[in-house]
Amino acid sequence: MSGATCSDAACGVTGNTNVTHSFLVSKQGVFSATFDPPGAASSTSSVVIPSGAVVGAYTHLSGTTCSTQCQGYLLFHGSYATINYPGAAFTFAGGANAPGDVVGVYTDASGVSHGFLFNGAYTSFDYPGASFTEATGINPGGVIVGLYVNSAGVVNGFVRTP
Repeated sequence: MSGATCSDAACGVTGNTNVTHSFLVSKQGVFSATFDPPGAASSTSSVVIPSGAVVGAYTHLSGTTCSTQCQGYLLFHGSYATINYPGAAFTFAGGANAPGDVVGVYTDASGVSHGFLFNGAYTSFDYPGASFTEATGINPGGVIVGLYVNSAGVVNGFVRTP
């Protein structure tokens, strides 16, 4: 898995409604073996960045996918690092950029979901007036995109500039 870049690999998830596993596929269509962080029962890969690092999420709970009990992961050169927003009940790492900044969503102890940025330190943010905020991508300049749910329950997109 190490050495893959955005130009020669994409990532994905395979499985069923109860268990999923991460994988890579080259631009030639060659699939890697499925993989999970150590001890994971299920995982989802979100993005491969140019360095070859894979960002995703996983759960230790058997027979479930990463829907309520989840932790983020970063896989780089065969080593895993966990990405967990401090104090969060749930963290999903859903995007990353070439410099290695990671974005996603976390749920706090009160059950409220917020967007986050991890760039060596964690930063939480919410779209103004939103009941739910999720960061789904970040470009090399630090511009974050994502979605939020407004007070009427409607899902909308957002752009957050540094």
